Amino acid sequence: YENQHTMSVLNITVSGAGCGLMSAVDCGEHKVHVDYPVSQGGSGKGPNPMETVLSALVGCEQMTAMRVCQMMKIPVANIEWSATMKLNMETAMGGCPAGQSCEAVHVTAKVTG
Repeated sequence: YENQHTMSVLNITVSGAGCGLMSAVDCGEHKVHVDYPVSQGGSGKGPNPMETVLSALVGCEQMTAMRVCQMMKIPVANIEWSATMKLNMETAMGGCPAGQSCEAVHVTAKVTG
């Protein structure tokens, strides 16, 4: 494995025009909606922002783990991930200026192969 340093630029656009709390995210080939549940004033058409962040984190872990297994020729049939995020809701909803809303993230992986 040769370490190759290459740079790429990722571009996304986000629009909330006429969507209430929902954001329409354009990632080029893919479109994603980020929203809140109806019970929190959203339309429920997508994961909430913190679910989106947690999904991106675990998705990145999955792809990195599978890539490493491929490079090391380790046979893996599946990696099943579970993740939880502990949030300070007062801070997350703007109640505490300059606070930290995410207090902890716990990720586990079950590898089969």
